[in-house]
Order: sequence, then structure tokens, then C-alpha cells
Amino acid sequence: MKKIRVLIADGSYIFSEGLKNILNVEKNIEVLACISEFNNLENLLSETEAELLMIDYSSRFFDEHKLSEVCLKFPNIKVIAITSELPRIRIATAIRSGINGYLLKDCCKEEIIEAVNETINGKQFFCGNVFGILQETEEEKTDKCEGVSLSKREIEIIQLIAEGLTNKEIADKLFLSSHTVNTHRKNIMHKLRLKNTAGIVIYALKENLIHAD
Repeated sequence: MKKIRVLIADGSYIFSEGLKNILNVEKNIEVLACISEFNNLENLLSETEAELLMIDYSSRFFDEHKLSEVCLKFPNIKVIAITSELPRIRIATAIRSGINGYLLKDCCKEEIIEAVNETINGKQFFCGNVFGILQETEEEKTDKCEGVSLSKREIEIIQLIAEGLTNKEIADKLFLSSHTVNTHRKNIMHKLRLKNTAGIVIYALKENLIHAD
């Protein structure tokens, strides 16, 4: 089995080793190296043939500007930011830099593993807490439907659900992870006070988001 080759860049030795141990337990993942300073990063990315970089750009050894440089210089390498901070502006800056995923350091093991597998397959992945912040940002540009604020992405997903697509099919179509689509679905049902998919379909028809044949 071909393994996903991962490089970890973090100023904390304890965290790096802990993350390495979590990842190396997986049969399809191999951590090639852990580094604590930016000076060695580009050389290792070139020499080790790493496919995925997991980096805490918020530590004193790294920053957003260097993250941008790495994303531009190594466009074929997937990048997951993994930090202990959650300021919206830093998340937005990291995303603009070209990262493929964003995790908080208190994420569960399952989210970490899913993030690796999803991003290596070309999809974006954000842990639940980060996703919540992104939702708040996106909802600043909302469409109003009967007093309920729905983001453009949520309306798009409602349309696809109403057309009969599964979470996986929606994820593939929108180039998102199934995890992200499922979170959107839960948020939609909560906002609209719906209990099942049938309710989403009825809502879509009522609001002319789809047309009945």
C-alpha cells in the first residue's frame, strides 16, 4: 500500500511527537520528519518527496508570509494548518495563502486522520470549530429566506440535496469533504427547524430553489 508521506513543522517538540505517533499508527500514513524551524523546511520538502505538510504557522518559528511562500513554491504539496488559535483574521489569511485544511490542536484523532485523507485527495477540510468561524464569515453575505439567514453555500447544498444527491456526491461535485457537507446539512436542518431530508426538499420547492417536474 502506498503511504501518504507527511512532514510536520511545529515549534513544540512534544506536540510534533504526539502528532507523529497518532499518524504513524495509520497503515496508509508515514511521517517522514518533524522540524521546528523554517530554515530547514524548504530543503526537507525538496529532499523527502513529502506530499503533505502539517504546519503550525502561528508559532514563533513560522508565520503567514512564509506559509504563502511555501504554498507558491511547492504547489503540488498539500498543506494543513494546525494551530491552537482561532482568530478569524488569521484563518482567513491562512486560507488566502493557499492551504488545503485547517485544524485546531484540540481536534480529536478522527478529525486529524480524516483531514489527512481528504486533503491528499484534493479536498478542503476544516475541523468543526474552524468551520463554525468560516460559517460566521460567510453569513455576512447572506440571502434571507423567511427570516432565516442562509449562506450561498447552504442554498447550493439545499438545491443539491433536493435533487437527490448524497453527501458524497455533493462533496465530489463541490470539491468539499463529506465531513464539511455533513456539517452544512446539520446547520441547514437546525436553522430551518427540519427533521429530515424530505423537509429540505419541500423547503427547496416552496422557495423555488428547484422546480418540480
